[in-house]
Amino acid sequence: MSHQAFGGGYFKAVSAKGLRHVCSRFLTNERTVIYPGWFKDTLPNIQPGTKFSMIHIDCDLYQSAKDVLEYCLSNHLLQEGGAIFFDDWNPNAASPDVGERKAWSEIVQMFNVRYSDWGPYGWGGHKFLVHGYGDSSRI
Repeated sequence: MSHQAFGGGYFKAVSAKGLRHVCSRFLTNERTVIYPGWFKDTLPNIQPGTKFSMIHIDCDLYQSAKDVLEYCLSNHLLQEGGAIFFDDWNPNAASPDVGERKAWSEIVQMFNVRYSDWGPYGWGGHKFLVHGYGDSSRI
């Protein structure tokens, strides 16, 4: 299903201000950056040279998950040994043909991702440790 099937704010559970408040319990405001909008439109706002040790994919939709993964890996934003968490790994009868499972499978092939399955978390999530991808000398 493409993102065109949903209007702006369809999945919005909290405002940017509310999210900043939640994050402030763990991080200072200076360490929290929020980019409201579709992932494909906001990912280019990430500062060059940024490296993530963890990426939490809570996109629900195949295309959004693929957009995040493809952008982050093609721009070498995930550092070696980083973790990827998928919040919605098991919906749709845990089918590998849809959603986050399909996006991950395609990205693993596309970027030659070397990873370890780190197992489930929560009721429907799953996590992986990434050892390298693509040209690992650039990670």
